[in-house]
Amino acid sequence: MSMTIKKPSPDRQQDKSDVLSLLKSIESMYDTCQDVLNTYTQTTLLLSIVIEAQTLLTKLRVMRDRWSRHLPFKEACTVDFYDWGKKMDVMSKSLVTGEEKDGEDETMSEYCPSKHFVLDLYETLSGEDRPKEAVPYYLETSIPRLIASQEKIRKEVSKHWTTYKYRFSDLMAQKIDQRIGDVLGQMADKSVIIRMVCSDMLQQLSAALYGLHEMPQGVIPRDQFARLAERVINEQEYGGRKAQQSARRSVDTLKNTTPEDQWKERCRDEIKASTDIIAEMKYGRRVFDYIGRNNDIKGHYAGLGRFLNSVRCDISETELFDLIEQLHKILYFQEDIEQQAAEEARQSAEEQKASADARPSSKDAMAVYQKRRSVQPERPRLPAFFNPKLTGNAAAVDRYYDILHHCGFYIGRALTNEEKHDQEASVYEGWKWKHLREAFMQLGFIKKDHVKKALAEYFEKVFPYLDAANVLRGFNSRGSYEDPTLFARLVSEIKAEFQPVLDLS
Repeated sequence: MSMTIKKPSPDRQQDKSDVLSLLKSIESMYDTCQDVLNTYTQTTLLLSIVIEAQTLLTKLRVMRDRWSRHLPFKEACTVDFYDWGKKMDVMSKSLVTGEEKDGEDETMSEYCPSKHFVLDLYETLSGEDRPKEAVPYYLETSIPRLIASQEKIRKEVSKHWTTYKYRFSDLMAQKIDQRIGDVLGQMADKSVIIRMVCSDMLQQLSAALYGLHEMPQGVIPRDQFARLAERVINEQEYGGRKAQQSARRSVDTLKNTTPEDQWKERCRDEIKASTDIIAEMKYGRRVFDYIGRNNDIKGHYAGLGRFLNSVRCDISETELFDLIEQLHKILYFQEDIEQQAAEEARQSAEEQKASADARPSSKDAMAVYQKRRSVQPERPRLPAFFNPKLTGNAAAVDRYYDILHHCGFYIGRALTNEEKHDQEASVYEGWKWKHLREAFMQLGFIKKDHVKKALAEYFEKVFPYLDAANVLRGFNSRGSYEDPTLFARLVSEIKAEFQPVLDLS
């Protein structure tokens, strides 16, 4: 049976070169100093502490300067700088005062091992470093004499332990130096200096850690929060760029599969959906207090940075990815809504401009009005795109032209003040060529979505004072600013006007 091993969260993976890792290594080496016997080993460990402490101190000093300009995010979040500063201070003092970090009155170097450990090392010493015995004590088979010898040696070594400790250490160093050269011997000459330097280095490290504990000081400038948000979104290690790209792909895919006339409403629905998702996140609801209820991060990087700074130690990489992804979805949907609104406004402005350009001045309007009055409409043969039932019924065609000639005089122009107060003429107020075309299609006079140009040219033949291009422009007017209800009402009025034709055909 196979087992699925769950990979640890990236937030739980230990970085082997981060601040906490180095602090633990220094503490571990210091603890080891308490357990080892050989003075050369202690000196070597202290030298290792010096090197690691110097490395970390150099890093911390630059880090503090960097943090004063760029706020940290998920960096050294698990480090209690005050606690570690105190630990380093205690370690430093123990190296020069003989007080261990737990406060006990023992020195690091004065610990004497157990009886048999001491006795066995004692037997390795040469005759000049030990009292002269004929044979090793353990060759004695008389138990009383053996015990007496052991106790005598133990008391001697314990009484002069410091001396024997160095004897044992020097003996081991000699054996090692025979293989690698005079390395340990040189280190012995530097042992006191190394201890003092180690104490000083740990004290400097303690001060640096205390200093980081006190950061930040004062009010953080707004631009630092903005830069924090920008970094989290764009730096690869935080996953913000991947979240942003994921949001862009999702929005594009949805747009490619949604009807164009439904896209604006779909955007609003998706914005609400993303807002609801954020509200259900562990820290999501809090972000609304920083970027506003419209949830738009554009122009609100400083607010987003304040939020990120407040949760930098707690929010997981997965939670961060989901939050950044949903915020960018909202941003992209909102941008599409604004872009579509801008396009509609542009088209509306163009239509209004075209209408204004085509609209004659009051003097010209009077001339056009007089022209309409003076030019008689025509009754040309109905084009082939008209319904055969209509074109084949002479009575219906006559009735059709009677109505068209009467109402056509008012279509596509603003009524005069006199006409607005004329009960007969006022019923045609607001009628336009696009309304007439829609009504003709709904009545079945012409085929649905027939070529507009042909119909415009036909109306020009009926009303010689018209220009087919102006009629065609009226057909193509999208009327995005027009109320759909008004459009439907005007079409309905025209259908009612031409209903007698339909009754005859």
